[in-house]
Amino acid sequence: MASQIDQILSKYVSPTREGGSLSGIAFVVKGKGGKTLYSGSAGKLNFQPDSPPYTVDSVSWVASMTKLITSVAALQIVDKGHIGLDDDVGSVIPYLKGLDILEGFDENGQPKISKQTIPVTLRTLLTHSSGFGYDLFDPDLGKWRESNKVEPNSLASWKMPLKFDPGKGWVYGVGIDWAGQIVEHFSGLSLEDYFQKNFFQPLGLKSSTFRIGEHKELAPQRAAIGGRGDPVAALVETQSMISDHPSVDSGGAGLHTTAADYSTFLGALLDKDSRILKESTYDLLTQAQLADSKHLAETLYGGFGPIMAPEFQIPKPSINHSLVGLVNLDDVPGKRKANSVTWSGVTNPRWVSQCKHSSRLILT
Repeated sequence: MASQIDQILSKYVSPTREGGSLSGIAFVVKGKGGKTLYSGSAGKLNFQPDSPPYTVDSVSWVASMTKLITSVAALQIVDKGHIGLDDDVGSVIPYLKGLDILEGFDENGQPKISKQTIPVTLRTLLTHSSGFGYDLFDPDLGKWRESNKVEPNSLASWKMPLKFDPGKGWVYGVGIDWAGQIVEHFSGLSLEDYFQKNFFQPLGLKSSTFRIGEHKELAPQRAAIGGRGDPVAALVETQSMISDHPSVDSGGAGLHTTAADYSTFLGALLDKDSRILKESTYDLLTQAQLADSKHLAETLYGGFGPIMAPEFQIPKPSINHSLVGLVNLDDVPGKRKANSVTWSGVTNPRWVSQCKHSSRLILT
């Protein structure tokens, strides 16, 4: 089996692969008891002719795969009794109370605004049902950002109007960045320091950080970011969408890590490590949280499907969202069992956890 996976990885980094190739890829499978069932990689660390190989210890920006760890951090805050999943978070972060709802723009280009009537809760933030979107993906929010001259990737950039009243829809956005701010509020730590103290140091993770610019020792392991304007074009090196020296730690998209580190974190969740969460809280990681998942399904099986969940296009299993990721409620034949949880990132990393059996991680 290992040799077959090795061949698959090598195929995807081959320059002659039809449909475009990857620069580098790592794949790790964790089983129970911390056992590594597979660990392998292929390709190059960067785009230079003499590039070192890409390995499971290469440091990559994992973008929205940050969300899993931030969500677990928020659940730790719940476990400690600081806040409940359904408490009004506006009592903790004043900005999150009395929010505007952007309903579009009128014929004169003026925003059409109504007011929030339902409180934002930690549950709605973690499940993307709070109404917070991403201005990168939403034309109205993009227009709002342009008119307000907001600096990207800043705390101010998260202070945007909602798309709907909390709990009344599903939209992918900055909700988990706000969940990270709640973690910072109750812990008195930056998210960087909180992750180091509560996850990275206990689990022995030495190559994971929000502040990649402060860790010169990681520079030799750091992978370049590639992009292409056309799905089958050759990859070219591109700039990161985030700063090496961020003004705020983005709980939604700010982490740099390695396949080895991230898979160790997944393994701790798989084993229900008591240092991370309470036993009863682990049960929530696979439980559907949305009373009605139609808005989620419309998004993932609509225009965003090929980006956010390409493996779910055919067949289309019933899906929902847990407190940490997307849950498929049906078996996906040949791929994963029902109640598996997954998420990904804009740089194309992906994690999948079949919580009774194994966890898998792909970094590219």
